[in-house]
Amino acid sequence: MSTTIVTSIRTAVVGALLLVMGTAVAAAAFTPMDNDWFFSSAYADRDGTLQVHSLLINVDLNHTDRAAVSIGQADYRSAIADLAYTLARFPNHPRALMLLTAVSKLTDRPALPLVYFERALRLYPQYALTHAQYGGYLVQINRTEEGIAKLNTATEIDRNLVIAYVWLAEAYAKTGKPELAQKAAARARELGYQRPPQEPASTPDSSATSTSSSSR
Repeated sequence: MSTTIVTSIRTAVVGALLLVMGTAVAAAAFTPMDNDWFFSSAYADRDGTLQVHSLLINVDLNHTDRAAVSIGQADYRSAIADLAYTLARFPNHPRALMLLTAVSKLTDRPALPLVYFERALRLYPQYALTHAQYGGYLVQINRTEEGIAKLNTATEIDRNLVIAYVWLAEAYAKTGKPELAQKAAARARELGYQRPPQEPASTPDSSATSTSSSSR
């Protein structure tokens, strides 16, 4: 095969690879940002939401789920990168926020999730679960009064959000307010919470969030 033909083939292959890479970069650059996770996850069948719902599925498959695997492998740098990708596109993504708080504890970087929570609430302040998650995390990093304020906001938005009362009970117990702790714990039990709120409940499990995981 002549040198000219080989050179032409190489040029064509390189050109094709550059085209593919350029297309991927362009697609990433134009991926819709700042989408509402609650709306995107709940209303896939509505006009105008199918595209963003498909984006959510794709982001979870390729980034959120991968971050969880990376955490299990102690590859925290990769986990943070994937979670940052997810949260850039869905700032109030509950699972991504939860995983980021886990990374912050494992890497002793308590400030890591704060900017993400603040951004989520700035864009979408209407969701009780985001306030509750932020409040629960603030309590864990000893910013207890701020955390209690966020948790109370969550209960004002949604009086049936079980995990908010669970975390409130823990926060009040931590600050030496047993009566308020008992009141919050009683409300959690009224809503069907089984585990005593005094036990650790650092992540919103299914029993605590099933009542109103999409609460506004």
